[in-house]
Amino acid sequence: MRSNISIISILLLTLTCGLNAQEKELHTLSAYLSESVSENKVRFAAIKNEVSGEITLSNTDGLFTIQGSVGDTLRFHSLGYKDTTWVIPTVWVNMHETIQLNVQSNIYSLSEVEVLRYRSYAHFKQAFKDLRVDKTEAEKVKDIFISWKDEINLAAAMGYAERKSGGGISIDIKSEDERKREEVKRLENIREKSTRFNYFVSRDNLLQLTEYKGTCLDSFMIFLNTGYNLHYKMDEYQLLESILQASNDFKAKYGEKDWYSQPID
Repeated sequence: MRSNISIISILLLTLTCGLNAQEKELHTLSAYLSESVSENKVRFAAIKNEVSGEITLSNTDGLFTIQGSVGDTLRFHSLGYKDTTWVIPTVWVNMHETIQLNVQSNIYSLSEVEVLRYRSYAHFKQAFKDLRVDKTEAEKVKDIFISWKDEINLAAAMGYAERKSGGGISIDIKSEDERKREEVKRLENIREKSTRFNYFVSRDNLLQLTEYKGTCLDSFMIFLNTGYNLHYKMDEYQLLESILQASNDFKAKYGEKDWYSQPID
């Protein structure tokens, strides 16, 4: 009787280890993404394996392919749709057909818009002239500098009057002027660096640097933004070096994918 119990225990342990090994085995999984009501294909959506960190995009037919194991969580994200997660089941791994995953569209509520009617075109032109538009950062910096300059001129006039009248008050005009000029220069420098940074990571510039297109370019931009710490304080050489390094890493990871070798315009 004791011998039979030992044999059963060994069989259960073997079966459990076999199941665990099967669950941890890495598989290539494919699925179509469709909107649950209209059944329209969801194109260029991001799907991430939360366990491995791999990110891929669906193509123009809503098809995506990703590596995963049984029990891994896949997260779906796309503008206009609700974020959705799926846990990879055993049945998906054993299927030979491409399955279909449904997602729900997301309804965005917009704030109320007041519609104005004008009595005439002349009335509209006058209202347009009276319209106040927020100043740009460059205009704000210029206004700050002008106000500081006026303060400095006033202080200089007061100091001159005090010296002419024999007063003992002296004002350090040069140090105050230099301090405020340096602050203006710092603000302008931040604006220039931010503009340069936005150009370097723009879609058009990445297209020129990497020659990626369509799905491949979209996937690389997600890969770059999520995996590399780029910021506006980096100089041009550092930005260029980081982008090219990211491109090499991207090629090493996804170079064998069909959408990589045949990008879609």
